[in-house]
Amino acid sequence: MSKFLGKLCSVFSLGILVSMLLVACGDNTATPSTSAPATTAAASATTAAASATTAAASATTAAAASATTAATSTTAAAASATTAAVSATTAATATAGTVAQGTIPANLKAGPGVDTAAKTIKVAMMVPLTGAQAPQGVKLQVGQEAYFKWLNDNGGINGYKVVLVPQDTKYNAQTGVQVYNKVSGDVAMISTIMGTNVLTAIKDQTISDKMLVMYSGSSSSLIPLANVVTTAPPYLIDAVNAFDYVVNGLGKKNPKTAIVYQDDPLGADALHGYKEAVKAFGLQDVAQIPYKATDTDATGQATALKNSGAEFVYLAGVVAPIGKIVNTSESLGFKAKYILQNTGWDVTLLNTAARDALTGAIVLGQYASWTETNQEGIATMVSALKKYAPSEVESNYTTAGWIQAMVTHIILKKALENGDITRDGLLATSQALKNVNLGGIAPTLSRGNTTNERISIRVSRIMEVDPSTPSGLKVVKPEFGGDFAKNFVFK
Repeated sequence: MSKFLGKLCSVFSLGILVSMLLVACGDNTATPSTSAPATTAAASATTAAASATTAAASATTAAAASATTAATSTTAAAASATTAAVSATTAATATAGTVAQGTIPANLKAGPGVDTAAKTIKVAMMVPLTGAQAPQGVKLQVGQEAYFKWLNDNGGINGYKVVLVPQDTKYNAQTGVQVYNKVSGDVAMISTIMGTNVLTAIKDQTISDKMLVMYSGSSSSLIPLANVVTTAPPYLIDAVNAFDYVVNGLGKKNPKTAIVYQDDPLGADALHGYKEAVKAFGLQDVAQIPYKATDTDATGQATALKNSGAEFVYLAGVVAPIGKIVNTSESLGFKAKYILQNTGWDVTLLNTAARDALTGAIVLGQYASWTETNQEGIATMVSALKKYAPSEVESNYTTAGWIQAMVTHIILKKALENGDITRDGLLATSQALKNVNLGGIAPTLSRGNTTNERISIRVSRIMEVDPSTPSGLKVVKPEFGGDFAKNFVFK
């Protein structure tokens, strides 16, 4: 096996507890389809004291801030009782078809969703499975189901099987609240949630419940929350990096630019980033055009774009309305270089009238392409998908589902080995993620105790739409980010 899934056998001392954490030894002959991309945790005596989060979103209320403080205080207490530092230097390895297993203490503390007799752990996914955004939600589900089937078929997590509980939010905040209330008492954590609007609506409840959430989104008002984990840079950072690339990468000085953004927390974060880019890179801002995800007509937005004379248009939203806006603008004869936030891209757009207008467009990608099988994580994922979802074609959303399931695995495994898979234990473990190697699918992942430490990924994957490739994209810059993004202070 390669470096990502190489042989490891490490024993770590846990201070005065005098307990030993066994990290299984792997066999270098395992194939990618049976190699585990997850990282086992290096135990340390550091405590993960979590500070109160101040969310940047306008929707954040004083009550939410209070709830966040309470949740993070609880996380700190749990961290002091559970040494949970997770390091990329230890990797979960595999032997001849089985995921390497660790040791679970006899006095394991279990919380909701964990059945120690049946050895099962329930996790929920909250995505749109019906409605306009269903195609993306279904792909997230495919990625999650493939990962957990692969994991369970190869020994599970230290003998525990993961039970995935899919829930349909319809990309609607009110429905999301109902779904969360339905499942929250019976699952260990949420392995993925799609919809910044949905997470915004339930965030106070998740904080109160100490519910750990894998977020398939990147609003910088939500990433800093102690109980929220994401595997991508914030939308704000993507917008900044996009125009840093236009000005300093493409050499387009003082260009006329516009943004079309979804009128919700997702779009608000991108708009914030766009405004920062206007100031930082000397852009000529000619239009800031909102739309609603439920809009059925894009004539107003397309007309405003045509009248703006923009040379570069940043599109911040989800796939269906973005496609409609580009289609309508094309019909009006508007021509510009489009830049798509990752949430607005899917290869299916190349089957619409927007194909010509989008060819050559810039896309802020999150993850490596499925063709990059030199990356251990991609090789494992592609092999597993061939077995569990053979008809699946490349999609950023499928990859997102897979990698969020992978991080869920990492956290669950370490919490089990720490002897505390309660809500407090899971939160403490997530707070101690440090430089976790995600197998080349995405940049390394770290977590910390402050707002800025929880935003560890500040580079963007610059892609270009190319209909000749299976994914419709080709890599331009695998990791692009300038000093402005690197040094931006989140509050």
